[in-house]
Amino acid sequence: MTLVAVILALGACQDEITLELPEPDDAIVVEGSIENDSIAVVILTRNDPYFSSFNFNDLGDYFVTDAEVRVTDGIDTVQLTELSVPSTAGFDFIVYADLAYDMIGEMGKTYWLLVQAGDTELKAQTTIPNMQQIDSLYYRPVTEDNDTLVALRATVKDPDTLGNYYRSFTRVNSDLFWPPLNSVADDLFINGVSFDFPIFRGQPRTEELDPNTYGFFTRGDTVRVKFCAVDARHYDFWATIEQQLGQEGSPFASPTEILSNVEGGLGVWGGYGAVYRTIIIGD
Repeated sequence: MTLVAVILALGACQDEITLELPEPDDAIVVEGSIENDSIAVVILTRNDPYFSSFNFNDLGDYFVTDAEVRVTDGIDTVQLTELSVPSTAGFDFIVYADLAYDMIGEMGKTYWLLVQAGDTELKAQTTIPNMQQIDSLYYRPVTEDNDTLVALRATVKDPDTLGNYYRSFTRVNSDLFWPPLNSVADDLFINGVSFDFPIFRGQPRTEELDPNTYGFFTRGDTVRVKFCAVDARHYDFWATIEQQLGQEGSPFASPTEILSNVEGGLGVWGGYGAVYRTIIIGD
């Protein structure tokens, strides 16, 4: 049979396939963190079916209000205060935070998150790992022909025990801290050594990506780098999230299971052992 005949035969056998996808159970999604020398901050939202209709103007309705949110280190317990933060998008963000600064995160300590939202109870545990200082931070022109754009690199000493995980963020000038598209890494191939790695410029995922400039910085920028140690389950969450987001639009991608560390819900409660460095990209 010729190739043309095969194509015609396949085309003649096409049927319309309708998939009946089950509705997901209602769940609360957690995005919470506690960082060394800082306080706990938690956002609670409700999930929604993937193929449901979505109106951006209704986004404020997804936030969970009137929840009891507590954080404990096994000795002391604090209750987080609910805040309503106006946004330029026309709705209020609902955030729970330790406004009294009663519990400041410490490296090496474990913290539990306890949430009661109506009849739903959520629990999660995280640790703030110890983080090494950034040994050096430097930049190089992207190409010899274009020295306006520069690539940023850093050197860090990985501990001599296997099983360390990292996440990075950058802030440029007066902008917010943003993670790059692939923000997490492990020490499978760098255990116990000083390693040199790229620091990619972070950006909101709502921004259009320019493949010619993505990840680079511009001369004149003041760059603040936030480099964090995270524990294994915290790493697993962001690694699977970023894998799934990286496959969007691909017809050959298989679904990725998002690995949550929240018992009774979805999302993540994560500790950050963070260190900061600032560099000015000179002329």
